[in-house]
Amino acid sequence: MFVTTFLKACKLIQQINASKSKSIIQIKRYIITQSRTARQSYIQEEKARQIDRENQLLFQKILGITMKHRNSSTTPTKTTLNYKTRKDFQQKIMDENQKLFSRIKQQTSYYKIQKSQTKSLSKQRANSSYLPSKKLQELYQSKLEQGGVSYKIKVIIDGQLFKIMATTEEQSFTRVLEMMKSDGFLLLKNVFQNDFQKLIESLQISDKITIKGIQLIETHGKFG
Repeated sequence: MFVTTFLKACKLIQQINASKSKSIIQIKRYIITQSRTARQSYIQEEKARQIDRENQLLFQKILGITMKHRNSSTTPTKTTLNYKTRKDFQQKIMDENQKLFSRIKQQTSYYKIQKSQTKSLSKQRANSSYLPSKKLQELYQSKLEQGGVSYKIKVIIDGQLFKIMATTEEQSFTRVLEMMKSDGFLLLKNVFQNDFQKLIESLQISDKITIKGIQLIETHGKFG
């Protein structure tokens, strides 16, 4: 009887110990599971906070760009001032060119010299601008074919005069266009960008020499 009771008590103790072991294992597993869950939750929360910080930085950058664009559209900048300066300078050039055109139109002379006339010019003509002076300076020389006629073109400075001379290859006659030297250089600079060849290509030769650029000035009231 005693032995039976003892055995039952031992078995009960074993069952209790086994139950305790299972409980301890379950508790450990629960603790581990909770720890992993907490760690994952922490990681996710940290990622969310990082994303939120990045979004805030991005928002601040976009806001800064937007405000900068608004300020640049309402506040005069250096570029705007430069544009106004260039516009005023261009208007000044146009005004000067208009005055230049008026002077050229009033002062320009057109005439032709026949080969047979060269030696028989009067003393009065010899003292005028019809004949080159000792202060003759040739600036440019080229050829131009127009209306089936070939011309030898010279651009010269003769004293205070700016002259364009067109002579046929047979040297049967010469056409001359002259204006004041200062106006000639202004015309060359403002209309033809100091390109003599452009000037020569713009010549229209008939019984006199005309410049297509001058015709444009007369039509539009400006050049340059």
